[in-house]
Amino acid sequence: MTAKKKSGKGNFKQAKIATRLLAVQALYAQDVTTGTLAANLTDDLDKLVESVMDVLGAEHALDDALLKGIDRTLLHRLINGVVADIKELDSIINPYLKKSGSVTKLTAVLRAVLRAATYEMKHMEDVKAKSIIDSYVEVTKAFYDQKEAGFVNGLLDALAKTVRPKEMKSGE
Repeated sequence: MTAKKKSGKGNFKQAKIATRLLAVQALYAQDVTTGTLAANLTDDLDKLVESVMDVLGAEHALDDALLKGIDRTLLHRLINGVVADIKELDSIINPYLKKSGSVTKLTAVLRAVLRAATYEMKHMEDVKAKSIIDSYVEVTKAFYDQKEAGFVNGLLDALAKTVRPKEMKSGE
């Protein structure tokens, strides 16, 4: 996810994607360490960014302008919301997992992506479902190839039709 110099909506969109990427990274860390690392990382944004950069490498570095655009409120809300509602989120996701049958059988990164996206779909109705789907597909591409991004896209699209039927029916 290389940050490109854009103006207006482009920078805003990239900053939102970067915020979601940081949330996914913190949720991943929380999942694999089974501790309070996610909460600790959100308290220290610099440490969280450093952690993400270690995983993604230099080719995905976020520029300073993008880092300044990180939405700390969204970051905290996503992480704290997912951690608090994890069982409910998993119960929403599981019916869409035909092969594995359970979110717990997915990789930790895919779990974090799907949980964060599902939390947003369910609790942040001011954000359009299409925007949520597109953002988390981009987040997935930072870690995986097109196959996994397609999987996330398909699952979130199907989930959105259930969680937000009116919005998805109207094509918003």
